[in-house]
Amino acid sequence: MSTEQKIITAAIKVFKEKGFDAARARDIAAEAGVTHALINYHFGNKENLFNIVMKQTLVNFSNHMVDILNNPETTYKEKISILIDNFNHLIAHDPQLVEFFLTQIINNRDVFAKEVNPKEKILGSLFFKQLIEGGYSHEQSINLYINFIGMLLVTIIGRPMIQQANGMSDTDYITFINQRAKMIPSWLEQMFNLK
Repeated sequence: MSTEQKIITAAIKVFKEKGFDAARARDIAAEAGVTHALINYHFGNKENLFNIVMKQTLVNFSNHMVDILNNPETTYKEKISILIDNFNHLIAHDPQLVEFFLTQIINNRDVFAKEVNPKEKILGSLFFKQLIEGGYSHEQSINLYINFIGMLLVTIIGRPMIQQANGMSDTDYITFINQRAKMIPSWLEQMFNLK
C-alpha cells in the first residue's frame, strides 16, 4: 500500500471516530505509521485530506448504490430488497461509516450533489426506467425513492432514541432493523401499489 493510501485509510478511521474538528493530523499520522510531515507533503493540510477522504467515501458509496440500481438482472422490487440488505449490513458492521457519510452529506450538500450527479446516476438509472415502464409517473417514482431512503435513514437518525426508549442493546437493535427491513418492501407496495 502506498504512503498516500495508508494516510487516507488512517484518515477515514480517525475522522469516523473523532469527526473533523477533533481529529488531529498527528492522530492520523500515528494511525498510518507515518510522520506528520508526510501528511503535509502529500495533502497540504488536514482540510485537504478530509476533502479527499469525503469525496472518496461519497463516490464509493454512491457508485455501489448505482451498480445495484442498474443491475439488469433484477426487478425494481429486488433492487429495493438488495439496497435494504446492503444498508443494514453497513449499519451492523460499520455504523460509524454510515454516520460519517450522513454527516458529510448534510454538511456538504453541494459537493455530494456534484460528486453523485443524482440526475444522471440515480434518476437515469435502470431502477427508475423500470418504475416508469411499470406504469409509474416520474413524480411517483421520485416519491417512492424518497420514502424508501427515508425509511432506511430513520434507523440511523433515530437509533439512540429507539435503543434507549426500548432498552435495546446493539445486538437487539440490529435484530430489530433486520426485522423491520423485511417489512419495508410491503410498506412500499401498500403506499405505491407496486406491481
